[in-house]
Amino acid sequence: MATVFSLPLHLLADILRMVENVQHLPAILLSHRIFYTAFLDTPSLPADILRLQLPDHLLPLALAAYASQKSIRDKNGVTPNQFLTECYDKPFNALGGHYITLDQALHISRLDDALTTLRSEFCESTLQKLYGLGRDDPTSAAQQCLSVGELYRVSRALYRFQIYGNLFLDQEEDAKPNEAEKALFFDRHSPWVNEQLACIYDYLETRLTGVMLTILSSTPACREVIVNGFQWGGNLTEWLTERSQLFEEQRCLSLGLPRLHQLLQASTCEEWQSSLKEASTLCLSSLEGDLDAFNRGKKPDAAHGIWKPEEMDKLAQQVDADDETDDQPRKIWSKVYYDRMNERFRFGTHAFSPMRFVYGLRGVGYVLWDGERMEDEMCKKTVAKAYRGDPIF
Repeated sequence: MATVFSLPLHLLADILRMVENVQHLPAILLSHRIFYTAFLDTPSLPADILRLQLPDHLLPLALAAYASQKSIRDKNGVTPNQFLTECYDKPFNALGGHYITLDQALHISRLDDALTTLRSEFCESTLQKLYGLGRDDPTSAAQQCLSVGELYRVSRALYRFQIYGNLFLDQEEDAKPNEAEKALFFDRHSPWVNEQLACIYDYLETRLTGVMLTILSSTPACREVIVNGFQWGGNLTEWLTERSQLFEEQRCLSLGLPRLHQLLQASTCEEWQSSLKEASTLCLSSLEGDLDAFNRGKKPDAAHGIWKPEEMDKLAQQVDADDETDDQPRKIWSKVYYDRMNERFRFGTHAFSPMRFVYGLRGVGYVLWDGERMEDEMCKKTVAKAYRGDPIF
């Protein structure tokens, strides 16, 4: 009697391609040698499963996030500059091969798992504020539903957060940051896409603050506390002084998404320490400061930057051709940064709107949502409040 084990190898490979998640593949390969033989006969199998597991428009970003790791770049002799100029849009160039190995596919899948969870948490929290709901008020199914464009923008920002950390934070202790390479990183996208990254960074920083406050509230005052190898005395109060808290947050924001997601689940000091114990080194993340410095470098002079609307049109076509047709992110970003009186865009210290207004807008992810969503009257009211500088909770 014929069984699945008597099928030709190419048909077995077709069956294996139906696996929903590549992380299930190792157990299947170990279950019978015929599956392993079919796997060896089809080197494209891990990539084929990934293509079904991840949307087509996100797979290149997932590959780029994996290929940007220092260990991968060092193995293939790729510098950050080379990665940004030659491999960012063609990540296979940084992998040093024609096929994705099973080990590579597993790393990419785990990163995607962490990103998917963080994306859901970000959207739930941010959309609650955008629709003027309380923390305990659930959003409706229609409010939670993301368009293809919204899902792509949030995912791209999270992947870029990972790529930034891989390129500039995973370095030797005495290594000096290369400002030109950081500028190249931000120059790969338009200013409103960089602002999407800033929204994600602001959210993760806020989440870390919340976790630290939770730990403080659950730690007895008489306990001796050590966090990240530092002795903080009898309790965590000193840990949450403004300077110490900022220092700790910037160190934790240098973690990759999988470990950062694990850290954000901590509710006790022990869980926090356990999440960090395998991290070899923690440096200070300066992503927000680097973006501010990059924007400040755009002097308010048409000869030294992209300032006129027609020049911004040209920039958008050059660097963000992969964006959806919805131009709501650009429209609302322009409302914040465009000086209509002088007909030019203003960045950094020359920005048209005070930064305290910008931080409020970032808190609702103002450059991430479609125009259809932003036409909702409640969303309009929330954005108007943030634009005036009113607090949004």
